[in-house]
Amino acid sequence: MIPKHLKINESSPFKSGNKKNERKTKMSEIVTKIKKVDQSLSRAVAMFRQKHGKMPNELDLMKDSAAVPLITQRKRLVKQYEYLKQEVKFAENTYKT
Repeated sequence: MIPKHLKINESSPFKSGNKKNERKTKMSEIVTKIKKVDQSLSRAVAMFRQKHGKMPNELDLMKDSAAVPLITQRKRLVKQYEYLKQEVKFAENTYKT
């Protein structure tokens, strides 16, 4: 029989793959959110083109009250994704060593 303090449980750092799976799931959720924001941004760009007859640059979009929160949200989601990606890479490197 294995002593209780040596068993691998939910809080054990040696439990295989659980954190990695959580990160991968979170990353896929973030990608889904980024895609939704991109769709909304595409609609904002289309509305700008229809109204002004030209393709907007980022400065034009930053003046659009509908696009500003979308751009801000997208930047935040991309930062979260990059952070999780680095976390996964660090965990994989740590596991290898």
